Amino acid sequence: TPTRSPTGIPTNDDHTTTINPSDERTQFPVDSHDSPDDEGPTEPTNSDEFLADLLLALRLEPSYLETLPQDSYMGKALEWMLREDQQYYPIGRTMPKILLERFLLAAMYFATGGPTWQYEWEDQRSTLSVNFLKNTSVCEWIGDDYMDDQGVFCDENNSRVTEIHVQHCMEADSFPPEIAFLPDLQQLNWCNNKIAGTLPTILGSMSSLTSLSLCLNQINGTLPTELGNLSNLRSINIGVNLLTGSLPTEFGKLENLAWLELYTNDLSGVIPTAIGNMTSLREISMSENFRLSGSIPSQIGLLTNLEQFNFQQCNLNGTIPSEIGMLSSSLESVAVSKNAGLAGSIPTEMGLLPLERLYLSFTNITGPVPTELGQITSLGYVDLQETLLTGTVPSEVCALRNSSLNRLIVDCIPKPDTNLTEIECLVPDCCTECH
Repeated sequence: TPTRSPTGIPTNDDHTTTINPSDERTQFPVDSHDSPDDEGPTEPTNSDEFLADLLLALRLEPSYLETLPQDSYMGKALEWMLREDQQYYPIGRTMPKILLERFLLAAMYFATGGPTWQYEWEDQRSTLSVNFLKNTSVCEWIGDDYMDDQGVFCDENNSRVTEIHVQHCMEADSFPPEIAFLPDLQQLNWCNNKIAGTLPTILGSMSSLTSLSLCLNQINGTLPTELGNLSNLRSINIGVNLLTGSLPTEFGKLENLAWLELYTNDLSGVIPTAIGNMTSLREISMSENFRLSGSIPSQIGLLTNLEQFNFQQCNLNGTIPSEIGMLSSSLESVAVSKNAGLAGSIPTEMGLLPLERLYLSFTNITGPVPTELGQITSLGYVDLQETLLTGTVPSEVCALRNSSLNRLIVDCIPKPDTNLTEIECLVPDCCTECH
């Protein structure tokens, strides 16, 4: 039964087929460019020295090799480096960064079905795997032609791995935690794959990470609270997965986060008030988390950079807080449709917002349509169908039909039992769609 080391790297108790560091000692030449000092090339290293340095870099005990199955993805990565890879290896008791990255990328490749990677998009098809594990710099492990945005990308000096983009081809039963050991990784994009399992807590140690994109996978379990430690993070997209549990309050520490996209999961709990600390947020998208409940916290008014607020098809209740009017310089879209528990009136403070889109349909919002909405000269789309709103659409709102307002959807069809409408559109052509 596999076990895990303190670093999160898998081990195995089966000693039948393991890596033997003393077997077929392999000599490697030295590349002076990657040498740990400026004295030129040193003597070639051997497999024992290479493995010792690698274990040191990964903070693993030497006994780890004794329990590592040769047919595991880590075993395959070691085997490839020791038997097949012709890249130059420097000697030294400190593992050079680029060599550690080379091993970790090989482990990622084998952990996610690298030999069978098939990239398909529209009428294009290519095998990304042919450019991985080449006897070249890892900075050349990228796709060809139309796939040149896929693969491994390095800094301008090709001295460190900063981005990994692999989509539409990976498959794994568990999330390979070794990716967290890439010390300078800034962007990780594994969207549109078939990666399952839970997110390892060690991801919270990736201090250089600015973008984490794992959308459209099969990731389950809860969001690690340790992600709140990633102070450089600007973007999280783990939409369309199987995540459960609540949004960690520790995310409130992500003061540089601008995009938070966790739509189409199975998250529950409430929106934490700590969201008010995420003052760099520009977009938060949590739609289609049907068990996400509670009210919209008033702290939303502190998010003065927020442009998009999307909580459609959740289980929110309470009212829209008047503090939303504090976002008068930024908020372009409010989408809270299909939250049956959402009630109260439309805050008049919404008239202060630079809104372009307003989605309030299929809620229990009551009262009249505020005349203040007519002040929003940028308003282009308003959906108010299937609500409890009553009265007449204000002429101030209808006047926007002459400029910005393209769609206004309301409940303006007479009810069969009373022949009365919930909303009246007295100005011709004001309402574009009646329900």
